[in-house]
Amino acid sequence: MPASYITARARHLIDLDALNNEQREAFGLRFEHLMETPADRDVDIMRDAVGYLAARYGDETGDPDDAEKYAADLASFIIQPFSEISEIPLPVRGVLHSTGAALVSSVCARQAWLGLVGIGALEIGDDMGKQTKAAAKRMSTPQKKQMQAEGGLKKTIAQLSAVDKSDTIEE
Repeated sequence: MPASYITARARHLIDLDALNNEQREAFGLRFEHLMETPADRDVDIMRDAVGYLAARYGDETGDPDDAEKYAADLASFIIQPFSEISEIPLPVRGVLHSTGAALVSSVCARQAWLGLVGIGALEIGDDMGKQTKAAAKRMSTPQKKQMQAEGGLKKTIAQLSAVDKSDTIEE
């Protein structure tokens, strides 16, 4: 790998870290505001988060009706200020409460990060992708294969998801 590529990539990573650090205080303020002001939470982020968790729940239980009820239960948390969620006494809290509280926190963090850092991070990532593409064009096939192996990309998705023969029971 050329030293100029490695240097440029490191510079981009430092820029990304600096962007996150630069917005740390603003992120905290925005996060806190969103935690206590459900009306300002992004509807699409909330819908995606609840939908993802409900789909995983449906996969685990195999019951779409239970997944739909679970989504409704989670949605009841996502529209509340966090201070109200946290007022529920510890002995009354359960798994759903913990998941709902974590969901609210996650949605608020994602929205705050996207609003303050997301666009800049995408621009940095885009530049990094362009550099990688340009570097790959200058590399020979053996060099690309070596880089792929060094990067830990030795197995394809098909190889990773294939059933291990030693894991099956022969009849």
